[in-house]
Amino acid sequence: MVVSPSNFLARIISIRCPEIPIKVVRNPITCSSEIENTNPKKVSVDNSKINLCFLGRVSSEKGVQEFIEVLGNTSIKRNIILHIVGSGESKILASIRDQGLRSEVQVKFHGYVAASEVPLYLKQMNILVLPSLWFENAPLVLIEAALLGIPTLTSEIGGMKELSQLTTASCAVRINDHNQVETAIQVLNSKQGMNNLIDRDIFEWSKFKDDLHDTYLTAAEGIRNETANG
Repeated sequence: MVVSPSNFLARIISIRCPEIPIKVVRNPITCSSEIENTNPKKVSVDNSKINLCFLGRVSSEKGVQEFIEVLGNTSIKRNIILHIVGSGESKILASIRDQGLRSEVQVKFHGYVAASEVPLYLKQMNILVLPSLWFENAPLVLIEAALLGIPTLTSEIGGMKELSQLTTASCAVRINDHNQVETAIQVLNSKQGMNNLIDRDIFEWSKFKDDLHDTYLTAAEGIRNETANG
């Protein structure tokens, strides 16, 4: 028995190992007092700018450089600030700083932020972006943003697309297509504070524990049957 946190990974495993039973169990997320909000309210931001946020470690597979280049090719007239919240590879960060950008696009580095402070940053943003070039398995940052009402823009591949479909205000696009990115930003910017989970119960710790318990019992029963028949 294999436990997978996403249907995406489960499909990959089933292709490689079709004989192995697979159970999808969503990774849980802790809903702190900063995050838990079943009726998201409008987030206070500077309405003269569109504040985008990338949250996490900056590395080549995260697609941040490519996303910034795409932003430069959009025709959005309002000023855009991409806030990078997290540390990263020094070579990549230096390359981002050296990227030539049109005057309407800015990049602001916040550096490492403690997990307890992440909601304080997210709540000030218009849109969370996850432009990864790699598939990502089950990126919970999309779920954390949804719990705060923050719309999300992500790549249309792997676990990113899957988790974005579990929220109410998200766009999964070809991240290197500036037309799709531009349209998504315009749509999502009008939905500030409106994101939420379609079914938040699937990410609760209680369900996670129950699912693991049931999976263990099922696996144990299978082993007993194999032993008895062997």
